[in-house]
Amino acid sequence: MNIGEKIKYFRQQRNISREVLSNLLKISIHTLSKYEQGQREPSYETLIKICEILNVSINDILEENISLNSKKDSEISIIIGINIKLYREKSNLSQEEFADKIGISRRALINYEKGERTPSIEILYKISIECNIPLRCLLGDLDNTFSIKNFSDNELLEEIQRRLNKRK
Repeated sequence: MNIGEKIKYFRQQRNISREVLSNLLKISIHTLSKYEQGQREPSYETLIKICEILNVSINDILEENISLNSKKDSEISIIIGINIKLYREKSNLSQEEFADKIGISRRALINYEKGERTPSIEILYKISIECNIPLRCLLGDLDNTFSIKNFSDNELLEEIQRRLNKRK
């Protein structure tokens, strides 16, 4: 499902009409229709509002090539954490420096990188700006050459499993 299809899916699942959602977003029904048909993508700010209104996470909307609800929240947190750490290290910043730049505590960053907490969309957005990458890169849509694609599937699965086991 693309972003628009997911917006439509969650909107319909919550029995919200296009008219009501477009009014809440302060956009035209035509614009919302274009989003849902995949002819146009909402801005990050609009996407955040959509997620808040529909009470879904940004992960639910942005993850591609994954059937809805196919990943556990803990797995998503781990994948996001791995990506945050990879992009922070690529930026040659210490945890302290990076945390200061995005306005969070070092402890919060450590928890994000370990996959113990999932950052809010606002924090993910700040990280994407600081690392000069699309937000989707942090969520698993990794088109850049420096990404978890550099790991074999087995290495990535082992890392995710190792982190899940540490939580038990």
